[in-house]
Amino acid sequence: MVAMRAQATEPEKSEKVAAPTTSAPFEVVADKLWYDGRSGDWILDGHVLVTREVGVLHASRARFLHDANALYLEGPVLAVQGTEVAIADGARIDLTSRSTELVLATLYVKSVSTKALRALSDPKAARTLGHNAATLHAERAVKQDDGSTVLGEVTLTPCDCAGRPDYEIDSPEVLVEGDRAYLSRPHIRFLGLRVPFLPLALPLEDRQSGMLAPQLGYASSTGFRFALPVYFTLGRSWDLTVTPGVFSGSFGSDHGADLASRDVRGPRLSAELRWAPVEATRGELGIDAMKDFAAGNSLAQQAGSPYPGEFASRAGRGFDGFRGTLRFADRSDLLGWTLVAQGQLASDAMVVADTQPLQIDRYLDDLRSDLGLFRNFGPLVLGFDATYLQDLRVLSTLEYTDAGANGAGHYSNDRRLFGAEARATPTRLPSPFLQLLPQLLGPFVFSTEASIASVATFSPSAEEKATGFGPSDLGEGQPTARGNAASGADLARTPTVRFDLAPRISAALPDELPIRGKLVVGARADAWLMADHAERNAQRLQGLAGAEVSVLLARDFGAFRHTLEPQVFARALTPALLGGGAPPGDLADAGGLIYATNPLAAQQGVTPGGLPPCPPMATCAAMYGVPARRRALDELDGSAPSTGAVESSFALRQSLWGKPNPQGPPMRIASLVLQQDVVLWDHAGPVRAADSSVLATLSLPFLSFSGEARWDWHLRLFSLAQANLSLRDARTDDLHFGATALRGAAGDHIRAGVDELFAATLLMADPGDFNGTISAGLSWALPVWALPMDAKGSHLGYDVSYHPGTLLAGVPDRVHTISFTWSPPCGCAALSLGVDLPFRGGTLLYAPSIRFNFQFQGLGR
Repeated sequence: MVAMRAQATEPEKSEKVAAPTTSAPFEVVADKLWYDGRSGDWILDGHVLVTREVGVLHASRARFLHDANALYLEGPVLAVQGTEVAIADGARIDLTSRSTELVLATLYVKSVSTKALRALSDPKAARTLGHNAATLHAERAVKQDDGSTVLGEVTLTPCDCAGRPDYEIDSPEVLVEGDRAYLSRPHIRFLGLRVPFLPLALPLEDRQSGMLAPQLGYASSTGFRFALPVYFTLGRSWDLTVTPGVFSGSFGSDHGADLASRDVRGPRLSAELRWAPVEATRGELGIDAMKDFAAGNSLAQQAGSPYPGEFASRAGRGFDGFRGTLRFADRSDLLGWTLVAQGQLASDAMVVADTQPLQIDRYLDDLRSDLGLFRNFGPLVLGFDATYLQDLRVLSTLEYTDAGANGAGHYSNDRRLFGAEARATPTRLPSPFLQLLPQLLGPFVFSTEASIASVATFSPSAEEKATGFGPSDLGEGQPTARGNAASGADLARTPTVRFDLAPRISAALPDELPIRGKLVVGARADAWLMADHAERNAQRLQGLAGAEVSVLLARDFGAFRHTLEPQVFARALTPALLGGGAPPGDLADAGGLIYATNPLAAQQGVTPGGLPPCPPMATCAAMYGVPARRRALDELDGSAPSTGAVESSFALRQSLWGKPNPQGPPMRIASLVLQQDVVLWDHAGPVRAADSSVLATLSLPFLSFSGEARWDWHLRLFSLAQANLSLRDARTDDLHFGATALRGAAGDHIRAGVDELFAATLLMADPGDFNGTISAGLSWALPVWALPMDAKGSHLGYDVSYHPGTLLAGVPDRVHTISFTWSPPCGCAALSLGVDLPFRGGTLLYAPSIRFNFQFQGLGR
């Protein structure tokens, strides 16, 4: 092996040559070296290695031309400098201009520079060593002395794909400078199309400031939606996305405020700040704001209010037309404490519905914000938590008729959520809690929880004070008549402090026994202090015991295994020792102004004046329901009925398993779960069957199914039904069906408290219709011959969803969706186009919504 140091003067006739006077010397190492005395050129052959400043080049053969003061390398040539790796047929190093020119080059720009990258010598490993932020194919490439690279007739892609990339960009010239590639007159090639584009500056690192892909769409309420995100890096651990945009609006100013004909239009601005400064700390803060020029379409609440003192909603939306939402999420470690915050706030009750049509968030009952702070002290966890709610419920009708002095009028759904119009929604103030994590005490495990919760409302409600119900109460959907009020009584909830203590001790059966089981005993003690109403102060003490036993049986059938697991669960709740007033949240509350219990006719969830389920032709008396002052403040209040209960569930679980996988657990092919709930005692009647349920699943390479049904023996009807079915083939064609339906009253019935196995009380409320969604659809993977383009990864889909039950005016009961999606194999590009057609009773409810989204990795920043 021989080496030389090259300069531009006449070289000496030796293997090591003194180089010309230049500030950019290079060293060349090769297997063989010849000197041409007549021309003064050097010829190098075999494993040529050129080292120049921070870059290296590998070639099979090289020639230093004295007259041209240049070094020519014959390919394949491999060049490595910083994060750039190039492969070329040939190269020329000009010592005068201190530039390097590559011919027919492929340039890989890596995300980071590593020692392994600098030591690279095999051209075949250039693509696979490290992540490629961009790959460029060029007819010519010139490496300038300042470190920049100019490429001609370039095909570029940010996709790091082993095969064909999802999309490519053509450009006659590209300048690679620092961490950016500047493209002039580019064309994007995807799906067989070649689309001209604006000049681009592509980032060659993951986090780079710049513009992102624009957001386009159309919806009935907002009209055409356009937004252009701009991304800013704020150091290593912070970034910000600012998104200006506009809603064009789709209706004129003469349209009203109901859900079917709402119109919003005007400029919008979104911003999202994200941070992760240290390990285990990360969060985001976002704001979506708009100036609604259609705010004048909103009606005021006319003729005052049916409740004296209730603040009426004024005309307009938001605050002088300015509307928006604020969302946040954070998890931080601070001096040993962990802070967790997550939530969303809105300016008015309709801003989410207006800006997110046909999304599930449009029909939320409330927005919830939670804050938690906790720290471990060995086995103890000390913390604080808080919850703030904003009531988003809209009225099913805008009209009311009041027999009082205020006369008839209408309500406005456009209600501000701050100031006098805010509803009296319970808020959990920062409240301390203490947990003792499970501790071994010989064969037993002991744990306990204690908390002090403070709940208050910040907005007075004359309606709640007069009737015991407010519009934010459970089950309340529209204004109620004043005839339900007790004359002169204050039935509203009041600021409350609750003390809670719940110790538990458990023991498990020894592992050597053929059966598995666990026994739990414990208690819950609660006390409530009511501000300004000492007569309502209450205490409750209740014991509990629970047990579960199961045995697992298995048998092999060739490559399959069948398992059978009978299980028995039991839970006993003692009658509560009560003191003082009525305990809030009693699941067995019989309703009415005077507290009483009735496990067979509880009135939780009943609106005042509502009717219980009754036989045809029978006369049913109106019901009072449970006043707000006795309703649960949170899930702990509704832990168990004060009457006590003994509950049991019998379950039989079966599964069919495939052959175990050496790299993982065996695959469950099918399962069937049968369960029967039984109330053995509830302080009110004989043993009775509660719910029966069945759950089945099937998972095959071409077929998957899951289904669940729950039968209510008291109501003699199904309270819950859901199913999902998907049939697919090797081409990823898909036929799918999904259904989820739930009855309102039964939905409360099947939700047990934290100390219950299942809810043992019966609700004397109309179970209502099935509410939910039934959907079906298909997706067809388009073959290449189906379109005059490369459509690999493209799907054409159709879906229809039906919403049974009672719906608000302006809410569609059927939505037909036609969609096109493109998700190519490499995963660095995606495109989707969807059209939603909302129908109500067979009639198109309002203009279709159009959704359009495209994502090209690395494009547009």
